[in-house]
Amino acid sequence: MPRHIAAFPRIAVLLCTADGADYLAEQLASIAAQSRPPAVVFIHDWNSRDRTRVLLAEFASAQSLSIPVTIVEHDNKPGAALSFIRAIKHCLAGDIEFDYLALCDQDDLWAPCKLRLYADRITEPGRITPEFLYGDVQIVGSDGKQIISPTFYGPQSPFRAPLELKDPSLLLVNPVVGMSICASRRFLESHSDVLEGPWLMHDWALALLASSSGTPTAFLKAPTVNYRQHGANVLGATQGWRLYERFRKARQQFTRLKRQAEWFERSAGRHTEFPAKVFDSRWSVATIAVNSRLLKPIYRWLLACAILVLW
Repeated sequence: MPRHIAAFPRIAVLLCTADGADYLAEQLASIAAQSRPPAVVFIHDWNSRDRTRVLLAEFASAQSLSIPVTIVEHDNKPGAALSFIRAIKHCLAGDIEFDYLALCDQDDLWAPCKLRLYADRITEPGRITPEFLYGDVQIVGSDGKQIISPTFYGPQSPFRAPLELKDPSLLLVNPVVGMSICASRRFLESHSDVLEGPWLMHDWALALLASSSGTPTAFLKAPTVNYRQHGANVLGATQGWRLYERFRKARQQFTRLKRQAEWFERSAGRHTEFPAKVFDSRWSVATIAVNSRLLKPIYRWLLACAILVLW
């Protein structure tokens, strides 16, 4: 790794927005309050019709003397996954230099130490330099203050804390929280040709590519983000799995999951160290679920049973 990265990695922030004015100002303030300022803040707004673009312009003006801010405005809304994937590819194609890219949602709150802790782990002496970092987050209410859970991996979650991602069940479930991801430019560039595909979520895509390609990864146990829960969340951390809703949508979700997994095996196969053709039968898929190291025991069996019925 280049000497300047080992000593002082340039960590850029990538924020995607879409009609996020209700909570955006607090998120922008938490970025500006980082004890280790970002090298640059890339912002991609996807066709906002509220005050989002006004708030972004005010933020860029206020930070003009301290943090470089670039804003790209789009006239469509492709959804969270494609928004981030296309924004990542835009960052890679640009002229602004950075070493790592930290993903940022529009409605959360970053701890002031977030980027410093990630930089400390990247430069930690005597350990392999990680190129894909992710970590825990604290779940809070819509006011950003009420603590619902001090960890994403608490009793309300089906996931174990994913200290190690290299597990075939990652093809079935995703325990990585998107706004906790910080990935090296080298990692992103090496997988840029397969970034845009039928992924269910962008964080899942990055986690799969990192874990299956032997990329050095690191999990930060200390929560560095307040993950805000509110009615407009694309994916909430604590919304219940209501039986009616789950069964109504389960087959459609499994169809999309199977398409993602098969596309990953076919298109990203040259990157992967996962066993080939793990989706030959529903029994082989159910076996992967039962042996998952990412899920808590009861959820392994629930997923396996759902696979046998719906796959």
